[in-house]
Amino acid sequence: MNCQDFPINANLETRTPIGIAEDIYECIRAYDYLQEECKIVIPAYDPENIVKYGEKL
Repeated sequence: MNCQDFPINANLETRTPIGIAEDIYECIRAYDYLQEECKIVIPAYDPENIVKYGEKL
């Protein structure tokens, strides 16, 4: 999955695909998969990353 499919953490948390998803249901399944399989998912473009992860980035 491309990190651009959930540019901010809110997309992943609310399972809200961005507006250009070719297959919305596939995107939602991918979000579910990420949440099940990954301990931490860091969206590429979320300005909150600095607040959440600070020095760890």
